[in-house]
Amino acid sequence: ANGERKRKREERKRRDEADVAAYIKTLQPGKVLKNVSDLGFQRIRGNVYPPGKRPRDDYQICDCTYIPTFSECGTIQCVNRMTCTECHPKHCPCGEHCLNMRFQRHEYAPVEVFVTESRGLGLRAQKPIP
Repeated sequence: ANGERKRKREERKRRDEADVAAYIKTLQPGKVLKNVSDLGFQRIRGNVYPPGKRPRDDYQICDCTYIPTFSECGTIQCVNRMTCTECHPKHCPCGEHCLNMRFQRHEYAPVEVFVTESRGLGLRAQKPIP
């Protein structure tokens, strides 16, 4: 019974994906899609891991210091910033004042989903990213 339900669920998923792919092919290249949830995409707030596959928590702790008028953390001197690693709110010496937690705070650049010439959908920034 479980195997049959799983097979039907996978078959439905493949059919839905094929319908979305066929729909995307009908769109004009360069068209910007305003509501991608119509295509079956779902916005998530964080990573979703299968049971037993969550990576272990391993944090690089920087040696920045918090000064009330100037937060050094997240600037060019921060070891985490230099290694392209975000600080962790529980382990960073600057705590909530750290400037190196943009993904965790959901501070994203404005982007848009568009139809490419031959590769399906693309994602591009709406303005330059510093």
